[in-house]
Amino acid sequence: MVTIELLRRALKLELPDVPFDDEVLEHLAPVDPEAVDALQAWLPFLISHGVAFDEESAGEVFRRLAQRLRSLARPEEARPSSPQPRQPEIPEETEKESVQIPGLEEWLETLSLSAYLPKTRAWCSRVGASTLQQVMEKWEDLAAELLLKELPKRRMGKAVEACRPPAAGDDRTIADLIARASAERRLFGPEDDPYILSEQLGKGAQGTVHRCWRPKHKGEEFAVKRIALQKHFRLQRDADRTKERLKAEANILFSLRHAHIVQLFDVIETKEWLYLVMELVEGGELFDIIVKHENKHLSEPEARSVFKQVADALRYIHSKGLVHRDLKPENILVDQKASRDGLLEVKITDFGYAKLVDDGYSTALTQVGTPQYWAPEVSDAGVCAKGYDERVDLWSLGVVLYVMLEGVYPFSGEEQIKQASFRFHRPTSSRAKDLIRALIQVRPEDRLGLDDCLKHSWIQMDSRSASALKPNSLEGDIECFDLDAEPSNVAELRRELQKFMTRFKVSAQLKKRQVEVTWSKNVDREAARGALLQILRCSQHRSQCKQGRADAIPSLLAASEATCE
Repeated sequence: MVTIELLRRALKLELPDVPFDDEVLEHLAPVDPEAVDALQAWLPFLISHGVAFDEESAGEVFRRLAQRLRSLARPEEARPSSPQPRQPEIPEETEKESVQIPGLEEWLETLSLSAYLPKTRAWCSRVGASTLQQVMEKWEDLAAELLLKELPKRRMGKAVEACRPPAAGDDRTIADLIARASAERRLFGPEDDPYILSEQLGKGAQGTVHRCWRPKHKGEEFAVKRIALQKHFRLQRDADRTKERLKAEANILFSLRHAHIVQLFDVIETKEWLYLVMELVEGGELFDIIVKHENKHLSEPEARSVFKQVADALRYIHSKGLVHRDLKPENILVDQKASRDGLLEVKITDFGYAKLVDDGYSTALTQVGTPQYWAPEVSDAGVCAKGYDERVDLWSLGVVLYVMLEGVYPFSGEEQIKQASFRFHRPTSSRAKDLIRALIQVRPEDRLGLDDCLKHSWIQMDSRSASALKPNSLEGDIECFDLDAEPSNVAELRRELQKFMTRFKVSAQLKKRQVEVTWSKNVDREAARGALLQILRCSQHRSQCKQGRADAIPSLLAASEATCE
């Protein structure tokens, strides 16, 4: 029998950078790793957590994990213990409450102050610091609280100073800032206009998210998703395929320009790292807002405002032929600066599992995302193998609304999901219940569409959130390049388009014998068009050669200036 604690230890040793929450552990602990069907139970979770991309790679990870579980289950032989290094003496902490701040543990570790983590967390609770940035702003108070001696105190001060963009009147030159960041290996991007990596904001299955800024742009700040390529690929055999999936996320984000979707600005690849530079949204995840709410759930006006923004963003995503596939409160960020009058402004993030399904070349077939938000056609492996479409996001949207209003998940098992069987535990209004039930429907065709969601009586009943949605002023210019024939090698053409995307920082997506480009403001369109036409000419020439017309001269591709519908 595998206990939850044993499973947690095995995962920490075998997959140290991959977080598995307690609900997943409770679901998997009863599974006998020696059973014939054990891999099938683990398969969707290994894929959804980004450590495998198919059954073969999941099997390799699972075999290592099963071996680790067997070794941990054996009683260890008694052996003399080696002396442990003496830890600094820390006054015993009396504070009962503490907060979990992304990046805090890692930051203290870099300062050789890991032993002070419990006391630091308690101090954060007391002073109301909920982000690493707020901790750094009060670092001198923290140093005094921890009774730090002069050397570690100076070390903390220097670390804070290094992460801080220059303020007005700061006498540090740009060259000084860049030189110091380079020496500390916190520099990335082009040599003539680099980014400086700052404190960690969060951590996920694929990598870490940090604050970063550009010295030559008056300290303009961004968030950067930083993925260790070599470390990530040790878990998977097909490194090239994994890298393509990460770049596909970037290509999707470059094509999306919407007020309620986190914007991607830059993609930088080195031998060791892949950096996705994105809009900095400060306010945390919607999930944390819900669980920390005084009522442990949102009020109906609060939930209504969030729902409307998310539904509008989803409508835009689906209009691009995309499925998000991992919609949940953890992937909805709160924009604290833009929030007003007790109503939250939010943005959808994390398109790592998004899929382009309306391109004429691919279908969504895999179990990815988070099981608590899976639609029945995703949770059932047999049905999933036949394919699904954007209506899986409608189910997830209904679950998100339920979680916002109820503060708990609607389902406790797969059978309940298959039957869409759930109950309400709070005095939620009848109109809100009606909208949730209209979305959480077993048959995809029975789910309420997004246009009808935004016209629903529950949405219209509050004048504050029933006002017209903001026009989407962020949408970039779209240009379509027609192909004379079907590409002979779709995967190869997509790889070339991803290289084009990395070079010019624009989205280029293959859709039904067209390549759709979403232009950004600062791109050199003439140079980009020339490079893209060359890629497409080569692709068309290969197609003609494969069809036995090697001596045929490819016709010039028509570059349509018209906006794609």
